[in-house]
Amino acid sequence: MSGPTWLPPKTLGSPERAAPPMSQGGPSFYRAQKNALADPRSKYGAYEHNGGTGAPSRYFATGPTDGMMQHPEEPGSAAFRPLSPKSADHYYTPSHPHLPGYDHQSNEVGGSNNMEKEGLTRSLSLLESCGVNIDCIVTDRHPQVQKFLRERNITHYYDVWHFAKGISKKLEAISKQKDCEKLKKWMKSINNHIYWTAAGSTSGPERIAKWAAILNHVRDVHTHEDPLYPKCEHAIRKTTDKSKWLQAVFYKLEKAMTNKRTLKDVAKLSPHHQTSSLEAFHAVILHFAPKNVVFPFIGMLCRLYLAAMHYNENANRPQAQTAEGVPLFKISFPKSRKGECRVKPQKTQPTFGYVTVLMDLIFEEVLVNSTPYTDALLTIHVPEDLSAQFEKPDKEEVIANFVSSFTRGAV
Repeated sequence: MSGPTWLPPKTLGSPERAAPPMSQGGPSFYRAQKNALADPRSKYGAYEHNGGTGAPSRYFATGPTDGMMQHPEEPGSAAFRPLSPKSADHYYTPSHPHLPGYDHQSNEVGGSNNMEKEGLTRSLSLLESCGVNIDCIVTDRHPQVQKFLRERNITHYYDVWHFAKGISKKLEAISKQKDCEKLKKWMKSINNHIYWTAAGSTSGPERIAKWAAILNHVRDVHTHEDPLYPKCEHAIRKTTDKSKWLQAVFYKLEKAMTNKRTLKDVAKLSPHHQTSSLEAFHAVILHFAPKNVVFPFIGMLCRLYLAAMHYNENANRPQAQTAEGVPLFKISFPKSRKGECRVKPQKTQPTFGYVTVLMDLIFEEVLVNSTPYTDALLTIHVPEDLSAQFEKPDKEEVIANFVSSFTRGAV
């Protein structure tokens, strides 16, 4: 097995640091992977997957659905408990060792636009087969997902970050219009107001009432008509700078923030869990399976498993400290902040215990008797390549008809 072949490039905290390069590389690795090494699920399950047929952990990633699910401890109960030994948010690819067919690609579902809904559909079926009762699901505002969950009568919340991103883009576009420059000074406050509205409300109508209150606040009006939020909670202060209050741009701001769709989305903002952990898991997937590299279906499946193993082991790393016990922080400059820095807790170094488990599995069991693993590989449904839907032309004919767009004739 070659470390550089199946693990990501060397980056800070990269899983490759746990497996130095070994003798085999390129074709040798892929031949071994195809024959025996590609499916670690059945044995690895005891390490961090609740034993194969056991129910998944408290939160279950639905693959391409961009959301997370939460299930109650008992049907109708408001209490929650993690079903795994750890209390971290654990994510798994939407496949199951005893329920094949949960991995899919776009040509199976009629195009990439249908991937998110299909991933959610298959994942819900998997959870139901495990006896898990879904209490609520938090996703982005994908229209197909909205309709599907509405028809299933499942409580659906929206991730606040995705909503805030969409509103910020609209307000930024307005601020660039004539006589609307003052809105730029309020954009950060409005963004903070979105998170405050979601976190401090207990119902949809209360979220809408608090959301609409910002329209009075930006005009120096701090009492409101809605009884669910009659006045601002901050102390009323007199200001000598009357120019900061919005007047000319107010109509456009009101139209953007109180249209029917926006108010409907505000009512469904998640008051508790968000999809940020799932976004972090997607970033881990990119380490193992970069988008600019084409992998075969089984190869991609293996990399998703490895990403899940790495994430599950390192999701809840504690904050690093100095020798004196002082918590460490790091400063970053996110692209979305446009030059504004952000302080984040610095985590301890990642661990790679799953690599040791997999290596022991390979040398102690797979290489001794690979038959059970090759049999397991044969049970996995592998769809046709995306290119299989097209008729392959004659290569010589294509070469003969090739003309470069920049070919210039003789002068």
